Amino acid sequence: RRRRVAVVSAGRGPLVSRCLAAADAAGHRVFVVAVEKNAHAVRTLLALAANEATWAGRVAVVHGDARLMEPPSCSEAPPEEEEEEEEE
Repeated sequence: RRRRVAVVSAGRGPLVSRCLAAADAAGHRVFVVAVEKNAHAVRTLLALAANEATWAGRVAVVHGDARLMEPPSCSEAPPEEEEEEEEE
């Protein structure tokens, strides 16, 4: 099962990268939701999500102010799990 991790105020991504590395080292599967309100930082996060092999399919970037956002339901599965469940 893949765990969902939210990185709020993700900036340009160093905490997201560390989170993925820690999950890999511990043998856990994670899906990271990176929330950032700075448009310039969001562009950097989107580029990393598109071009960085360790981020591919494991990171979703959300542009918005976390203080004003409604958290997603815990029952919502990351995109990869939804596809896996449909195939079964």
